[in-house]
Amino acid sequence: MKALLFDFGGTIDTNGVHWSEEFWDAYQRAGIRISKADFENAYISAEKRMSDTVVRPGDTLRTTLGKQIGLQFESLNHTRSLHDRATSPELPARVAGDCYERVRRTIDRLRPVLEACSRRFVLGLVSNFYGNLGAVCAELRIDSLFKVIIDSTEVGVRKPDPRIFQIAIDKLAISTADTLVVGDSYDRDIVPAKGLGCMTIWLRGRSWTSPSDTSSADYVIYSLDAVGSFLSTARYAERP
Repeated sequence: MKALLFDFGGTIDTNGVHWSEEFWDAYQRAGIRISKADFENAYISAEKRMSDTVVRPGDTLRTTLGKQIGLQFESLNHTRSLHDRATSPELPARVAGDCYERVRRTIDRLRPVLEACSRRFVLGLVSNFYGNLGAVCAELRIDSLFKVIIDSTEVGVRKPDPRIFQIAIDKLAISTADTLVVGDSYDRDIVPAKGLGCMTIWLRGRSWTSPSDTSSADYVIYSLDAVGSFLSTARYAERP
């Protein structure tokens, strides 16, 4: 292997926890009384609206999380799903701040793993995002670790379309056979990457869905911490 392509959302930023679950946990820590079904509907509604240029290219992660949760609360208020204390005007900002700090701690813990990978391989980032992935990576001080950062909004292609991975591979001027893809979404990361001929590592974490067939995953890990030890024991070619 010469290159590693990582997903970002749900992979590097939360170490395998799908953002629907990450947000839900934050709601619970804030004491928000709401049904899981109502929350998931609000999450889906907010994601659709985020994709409609709600985010600007220079928006930070903190700003992005604030907009996501703000849209979730709008949806919940519209459907009258929230109860008493959840109507407090400062509550969305508090939930967003909680999520932001958790991402910062996760990134700080995983930084040595990413740095170790970058010393052996060329790294790329391929993610369904909002047009500001570069700004978010700079904010988290990980942008210098990646030779290419592919944001779906910027390139006009979204996973599970395999072309988004091909864009990164072409920019790196390598072959699919020399590429290892690491992601938390089996359907959006692993299946399309395997279809291109890449080797795949599925980060199997907490999600609201579970695939019935996992044959496209060459390897399965349960934390990104395992990537370092996995690569150190595997007989891969060193980066050129």
